[in-house]
Amino acid sequence: MLLPSYLVSNFALPKVEAGFITGVFIVIATLIRPIGGLLADKFNPYFLLILVFSLLGIASVVVAVASQFIVFVVAIMVISLCSGIGNGVVFKLVPLLAKEQIGTANGIVAATGSFGGFFPPLIIAFIVSMFNSHSLGFAFFTVLALVCLSIIIVNYKRFQTLIVEEGA
Repeated sequence: MLLPSYLVSNFALPKVEAGFITGVFIVIATLIRPIGGLLADKFNPYFLLILVFSLLGIASVVVAVASQFIVFVVAIMVISLCSGIGNGVVFKLVPLLAKEQIGTANGIVAATGSFGGFFPPLIIAFIVSMFNSHSLGFAFFTVLALVCLSIIIVNYKRFQTLIVEEGA
């Protein structure tokens, strides 16, 4: 459990408080997903993903360098919000990208999302153990956000064509 351990070791938080903050992070990321879908119904999902991944990148940089507790907590809550909103937005794009196999595609996206919640913390923990630096571990998340942002930007024409065709 990367986040609660980090909160205990770096900010001397009692374990119960660290667990509570971690729980709030998870609940926010989960409950905000429908809002991401709602936003994607009202606004261009392509631009929403650009916003989500940009904010994820910025917030993860803040997490990597934050020495003040409140700054760190605000940044991880921004990450939580963006993760949940991004999840809802992605499900708006599935029918545009896989018109003939929406159910299969949604299943694959959901499974991939589950891995997305599982592997980054493991990789961050591995980086921390290898280099004894939480900042480097959190910087990995920044790189991950930038890779996702780059994929979205590189596929601009494809996404815009699909969005215009569907009137999304």
